[in-house]
Amino acid sequence: MKRILLTIYTLLLNFTGYAQYSEIAALSSILLEEKEDSLHIEMAIMVHSHSVNPYQSLTIISELSAEKEKRTYTFPEVLINGKKKARFYNRNIHFNYRKDEYHPPYMRLDINRTTDTILVYNYSVPYELWMGTASLKVHQILAGCADSEKRYTLENKARVKIEPMLPYQPQIRVNYIAPLQEPKHRNVEETAFLDFKVGQSVILSDFRRNPVELSKIKNSVTKVYSDKDVLITRIQIQGHASPDGSYATNERLSLARAGALKLYINQYFDIPGSLFQVTAVAEDWDGLRKLVEENYLPDQDRILHIIDSDDLPDRKEQRLKTLGRTYTILLTDYFPQLRRVKYRINYIVRDYSIEETEVLLQRNPENLSPFEIFMVAEKQTIDSEEWHALIQKSAELYPDDPIVRINAAASLLVRGDYESAGIHLMKVTDDPRAYNNIGAYYLLAGDPGKAEEYLKKANLQDIKATVYNLQEVELLRKDIERRKKRNRL
Repeated sequence: MKRILLTIYTLLLNFTGYAQYSEIAALSSILLEEKEDSLHIEMAIMVHSHSVNPYQSLTIISELSAEKEKRTYTFPEVLINGKKKARFYNRNIHFNYRKDEYHPPYMRLDINRTTDTILVYNYSVPYELWMGTASLKVHQILAGCADSEKRYTLENKARVKIEPMLPYQPQIRVNYIAPLQEPKHRNVEETAFLDFKVGQSVILSDFRRNPVELSKIKNSVTKVYSDKDVLITRIQIQGHASPDGSYATNERLSLARAGALKLYINQYFDIPGSLFQVTAVAEDWDGLRKLVEENYLPDQDRILHIIDSDDLPDRKEQRLKTLGRTYTILLTDYFPQLRRVKYRINYIVRDYSIEETEVLLQRNPENLSPFEIFMVAEKQTIDSEEWHALIQKSAELYPDDPIVRINAAASLLVRGDYESAGIHLMKVTDDPRAYNNIGAYYLLAGDPGKAEEYLKKANLQDIKATVYNLQEVELLRKDIERRKKRNRL
């Protein structure tokens, strides 16, 4: 538990400067501080061999007082006896007090030697709020023969300054999970807005937007096809048509135009025809609905009502035509966006050795799997900069993989970024593999209840980490109660 310093001040109380009283104990290094809800005083008392003569005693009493609150606390006394006084004191105790009636001083020193002595005074009392405004008085009472006394008091007027009580910072332990080695299925999915002459399905490479769109298609296929580490497993092509024109015509054209893209790809790449899957969406009413929802149009509600009706496609188009100018807007601004071909290239990437993975991390990390990146991370010192960089790199490439999320959150938690870690962990709250790290997240967030909830149902894949975190839960609870108590004071 961290100490919360109330004040540290030094009083060098060397009374040898008093001409009328030159042989008295010197006090130094007086320390007042709070330790776990207690006010602790510590001081060093230098007792010279000649501080008192053989017939004298010196009593040192420290008193903490706050005038405004009218509160005082007197610390237990220190008694220093000269040689003869010590004998008298012991004899008096032996003959005049019963054991249950005698209350000895907190510290006692009988001077019977010629060397100086240092007494270290330590005492603690429950801390109360008024002590923060109190000052300390140190009384020194010199008693001689016939009970004669001389009293000297030194008062420190400085008020005790209370520094803010900082909340306890839990120390957490996280766990990392090794991803499984699985086939690396990948895909590239794009949309091409190819232009065709009315009623035709032949791709003209120099017609309208086609030069740009065909270049995009060629580049996408080339990137996969030219990679020697890749095996293409399927190319899916889907043609889409707009609602204008008859449904039967649109169905034929959308399928034919998708087939035309297949033929175009085959002109440049030696890909078996069996790998192609060609389908069509005759009239893309779902796409039209999305466009209408996202943009303001006159008669917007009527358009949506027509789209959602149970009418046949050709009947829906006839009803749209009755909207006059609104239909013209649909025809010129919206229908062209629905005439497109979507294509998806599915492929598998081969597995790599650790040495190959280290190279590809710099050149082509997209071909790596979470398993391969984790293999390289395991060569590093855990929680080193290199380790964290690899864990976060995996998260950049596979943000939706649950194990990658759990590991990325662990890395962020260790570095104190529990807010970013929470973004990952809130996506895997139903995954028992994440429960220890979620518990650690709530520890850092200052919520021992939620932390305990997840830690107690963790699958204990790293039981030491979970048990440790549960111990931190109790320390956090105690700290919260301590600060509540402080506030009540």
